[in-house]
Amino acid sequence: MSVSDSVKMFNCFSCNTKGNVITFVSKYENISIDQATIKLAEKLGMKISANTSKEALKFERLEKIMDEASNFYSFYLHNSEEGIAAIEYLHKRGINDEIIKKFRIGLAPSLSDGLYQFLIKKGFSELDLIELGLVKQGDNGKIHDVFRIRVMFPLASSSGKIVGFSGRIYTESNQAKYINSNENVIFHKGEVLYNMHNAALPARQENKIYLFEGFMDVIAAYRAGITNGVATMGTALTKEHIQNIFSITKNIVLCFDGDEAGIKAMRRSAKMLSAQNVIPEAVVLPNNLDPDEYIKEYGASQLETYLISKAKPVYYWLYQLAYNKVIKS
Repeated sequence: MSVSDSVKMFNCFSCNTKGNVITFVSKYENISIDQATIKLAEKLGMKISANTSKEALKFERLEKIMDEASNFYSFYLHNSEEGIAAIEYLHKRGINDEIIKKFRIGLAPSLSDGLYQFLIKKGFSELDLIELGLVKQGDNGKIHDVFRIRVMFPLASSSGKIVGFSGRIYTESNQAKYINSNENVIFHKGEVLYNMHNAALPARQENKIYLFEGFMDVIAAYRAGITNGVATMGTALTKEHIQNIFSITKNIVLCFDGDEAGIKAMRRSAKMLSAQNVIPEAVVLPNNLDPDEYIKEYGASQLETYLISKAKPVYYWLYQLAYNKVIKS
């Protein structure tokens, strides 16, 4: 890449991107031009006045609510008796304090309206909380929290703004293992890639990104030293996901399970990427293990070695899986 001090422009010969410092920050940090402009202005101590639409103001307000909700869950995890059991559960899963902080993991209390009362006292609108899927009205007419007695995993946009949550049961229960935020004006599953805001920089540096099936796979890979991993949020790969990834790199490694559902997802993803003239690589862990199970069986360092050494063109793996299925049958 060359940088011209005289004309204040850069030109990357690898990805054919060119522009000024605002363009560079926007591309490098995977944020919008407006966000890059504001960020650079703040570094210089400048204030930028801009005409802000009602829609933009609403987005900012809702994102602020989600950030406060995440802060509440994080505080409760570290400052409650229930949090002691939740942290013990996370530690048993290999999620240490550094990872808890990195991924802003929190805890939804057993109290029926703990988050609701916290956010209302902060001055936020009840209607906004309902729209975001944080609370809802019960049959008795009372407002209560949607997430209760669950370890909370924030879901962020590419720019790092929290737009949703996934809550996991950590105690014995007959409830669904995971529940996710409902889709709303700031959260669309078909657009969000878990951990993209963290993975963008290392993915650019390595010119490679790992695409996993679930966010727990991303966290397991992070434990193994793979920091450029992302995952779709309970939905198949979409055109919006692909555009997001292509803004970072076109070197993609699919990491799906070797079961029927994983093979189907791998085949569909390969077809979509091939239509964009990109043939991804793929890795399939042995014995249908997911990354977390693989670490328990072989250790974190072995997972990193396996993911790096076994990455091959996706059609190699699809052939191998199909061949093995025929042999076993």
